Amino acid sequence: MLLLTCVVVLVGLLVSLPNATATSVTSRFSPSADAYVSQARPTVNFGAAKELFAGGRPKVRRSYLRFDLASLSGTVAKATVRLYSKDTSQTGFEVRVVTDSTWNEQTITYDNAPAPGPVVASAPGVSADAFTSVDITGLVAGGGVVNLAVTTADSRLRFASRESGELAPQLIVEVASTSTSTTTSSTTSTTL
Repeated sequence: MLLLTCVVVLVGLLVSLPNATATSVTSRFSPSADAYVSQARPTVNFGAAKELFAGGRPKVRRSYLRFDLASLSGTVAKATVRLYSKDTSQTGFEVRVVTDSTWNEQTITYDNAPAPGPVVASAPGVSADAFTSVDITGLVAGGGVVNLAVTTADSRLRFASRESGELAPQLIVEVASTSTSTTTSSTTSTTL
């Protein structure tokens, strides 16, 4: 009788389990490359700098970031870039897509940098000594490489680069995944 009771309870538990459950997994990616370029020094490479610059006057400065998402799988629910600013800005910054992925952190200069594409996100204002996040979900479809440029019309913004340690830029990706459980039942017959 005890065996029969245990089987009935077990079958009841298995039948009550849902067949699929949705979960969310959040991953943080550091840049695989980052650098800034300066119109004032068009042939100089700043790939090893501890700061990334963006500025619109008197000469243009832009920052480039690359994130390698090869290990990412699932459906992207949200993707956010976090940058640590060392300056305050009322005008903030823009994140632009870069379709040319041939740039290299150790050789990129203003003269050979790929042109930034359309604006995909913007931060209307930035506080000094704080992280600012912008949503770039539309650019992140799954595994692969994401190339970005950071620009501003402000005179100068400084951000921590990947060489600066814990304040380095981050791409935070939330992936929705579904796990499926299989429900099986068995019947045991006992003779008393």
